[in-house]
Amino acid sequence: MKFIKCHVNGQNLVISRDKFDFKQWEHSKSINYDQWIRINGKGEMKFINKDGSKADNCFNGTMAAKYFYDDIKPVAPIVSAYKTREYMMLEVKRPKDTGTYIDCGCKHQVSHNMALGDNPHINQTRVIGKVFHNKISIITHERGVGKVLSCGSAAVATAEYLYNNGEFKGDVIKIESEGGYHMIRISPNYMEVSAIVKKVYKGEW
Repeated sequence: MKFIKCHVNGQNLVISRDKFDFKQWEHSKSINYDQWIRINGKGEMKFINKDGSKADNCFNGTMAAKYFYDDIKPVAPIVSAYKTREYMMLEVKRPKDTGTYIDCGCKHQVSHNMALGDNPHINQTRVIGKVFHNKISIITHERGVGKVLSCGSAAVATAEYLYNNGEFKGDVIKIESEGGYHMIRISPNYMEVSAIVKKVYKGEW
């Protein structure tokens, strides 16, 4: 199996176009990663969490996959993925705020006093402090992974949460996490989210 390991704002991601079964997953645990992105011959992606469970979507993983392969097909609500000079960009349909969680293709609970990790069935994000100069910091606990250095869908969910609660009024916000930051631009029906993809190494077993 051939694979590429990369970071998006510090999040460990592994990408492979080869078939990935349970036996290989057991072997893959020797590689430190948060999500494994498997791309088939049609450019369709599957996202496998650190614990072997499947993720509904992965925004950082989609950025990373598109960075290396042009033929990938983003999973809704991602509309498109493309490169700029410095960043990978996603265009995403605005998430749905149900009042209990924010649905951006994967479910996120977001609040300023979130008790991280107390619900293993949903992604959870704690917002730290208040928006200052259109910047805010977050900590995210991903279902099937645990605490992560960065999460693209959490950044989008946080932007929606803050916007809906009137905590910022512009159309651009910088969402910072321990591993780096996402820039979010909000329009009535869509969001643009950007981050930096860094290749760590290519591997094979």
